[in-house]
Amino acid sequence: MALYFEVFNPLNKWKKGEYTLAPQVSIRIATYRTESGGAVTVGPYLASEIEIDESINFLIKELEDVRKQAKRELKASLKKQLGKGKE
Repeated sequence: MALYFEVFNPLNKWKKGEYTLAPQVSIRIATYRTESGGAVTVGPYLASEIEIDESINFLIKELEDVRKQAKRELKASLKKQLGKGKE
């Protein structure tokens, strides 16, 4: 399960025949904090080059996982819309 990013599928709970839109998903930030001035921060504070590398590698891996999940959800929504998937 992703920590910082997630897939949002507005049609996920709809049943076959209820779709009024083409299947779609979006990637959104699941966990963040705001700094003074309103800047959004994803991930921890980093105090060394190793921490920077590890944090960036973690975020890349998480985004790759979210990419796969988004593709699966989009494909499932399309199947459901066409009447070939679960209701």
